[in-house]
Amino acid sequence: MNLSLLRKNLQESMLLFLGCAGLLAAFSFFRVWIVGRLDSGRFRQIIDLLPKDWERFSSVDFEWIVSYLGRTATTLDEPMVVMLVSAWALVRGADVVGGELGRGTMEMLLAQPVSRARIFWQQFSVNILGVITLCLVVWLAMWMAVQTTQIKETEYPSFNIPLTGFKIPVPNGEPKQILVPMRDVVDATGFAPGLVNLACLGVFFAGMASWLSSNDRYGWRATGLAVGVYFLFAMFKIGSAATPSLAWLGWITVFSLYEPELHIQASQTDSGAVWHWFMVNHVSAKTVAGPLLANLALLAAGASLAMIGALRFSRRDLPAAG
Repeated sequence: MNLSLLRKNLQESMLLFLGCAGLLAAFSFFRVWIVGRLDSGRFRQIIDLLPKDWERFSSVDFEWIVSYLGRTATTLDEPMVVMLVSAWALVRGADVVGGELGRGTMEMLLAQPVSRARIFWQQFSVNILGVITLCLVVWLAMWMAVQTTQIKETEYPSFNIPLTGFKIPVPNGEPKQILVPMRDVVDATGFAPGLVNLACLGVFFAGMASWLSSNDRYGWRATGLAVGVYFLFAMFKIGSAATPSLAWLGWITVFSLYEPELHIQASQTDSGAVWHWFMVNHVSAKTVAGPLLANLALLAAGASLAMIGALRFSRRDLPAAG
């Protein structure tokens, strides 16, 4: 029965998973490839034109974003990536109880020799497995883009001073464009701290949606509530960054714990930064949650909501199908 239940959950989620995985792979590869089309010098000119106040919308300073690692790392903060991973977690989480009740299949499941707890946790486990796999798909697509993309660098004429190793630029020299493999300037393993943060965010939304589903009898209604909470959190995040008077909103949005670029930048300067409970955000000059605290908080919140949902499902009276 356990294998049959697992097979059922995998079959029901396969179409959604393939859709999310395909879009994530295509977008992540394309996003990194686009970075290679614009050299750092030109991108710096674009950044310099932006108002200085816009820097508060970024968790890292613009100087780091100009680098190739910084620009490729911002892929993990793109709304497309965050929304697709969250969509999987929310839709599958909302289906744990409400979806089965709405389709009228819960009665058939409970008629078998299987407990409510096993039905809940097996669905939840498949959801978490999907979140982790989608994050690996994002990393694999970014890694492939880094390995296959060539970047354009501008080389200015200069001559070497013998025995010193110094180069002196030639005035009025004509610069030339050279192609350099992106893998020479970007180490794809450096994306790991950001991907772990993305996976932890997915776990939180999976737990939240599962809890909402345990209180409802329709999967579509639980999905709607979960998506509504997602966009409410997103609005709070934008509002907290937009103006100091709304900074308090940052304390009530889960997206304050999702800072993949900050985690990647910190790990580049200090390999042990991923184990820090707190760290200083150099843009805002404020102490913020470090990678360890942020990820543990997301995991703990998601797991707690899932356990509350499982307890609620095991004790509630289930309505008749229809």
